Formats: sequence, C-alpha cells, structure tokens
Amino acid sequence: MVDLGELVDVHEKWKTALPDIQPFYAVKCNDNVMVLKTLAALGTGFDCSNIVSIVVITGTIYGTK
Repeated sequence: MVDLGELVDVHEKWKTALPDIQPFYAVKCNDNVMVLKTLAALGTGFDCSNIVSIVVITGTIYGTK
C-alpha cells in the first residue's frame, strides 16, 4: 500500500528545503504506476538504471508502450 498524500507531502518538503535541487526517483526502488504518475505530476525526474525501468517509464508516463 502507498500513501500518495504522504508522497506529495515529502516532495513539498524537499522542494521547500532544497528549492534549487531537482529530485530524481530511482524507478527500480518501486515501479508502482500510481507512485510514478504522482511523481511525474509533481515534476520529479526519473533515474532509469536498466532497460526495464526505461520501458516502465516510457509506457507509464509517456504512453509509448
């Protein structure tokens, strides 16, 4: 289970504390579609360390699957 509200809160805290630093999320940590879509909507970048992560992001966020 994922608390997307908590995810948004943590992201907002990050942006407040570190406004000049762009967060990037390692997709291999959790490729839950709702987590990825929420992070994308917040402007988070993605760290894709393997082909599976690239396929997940391109299909989930950019709809090229």
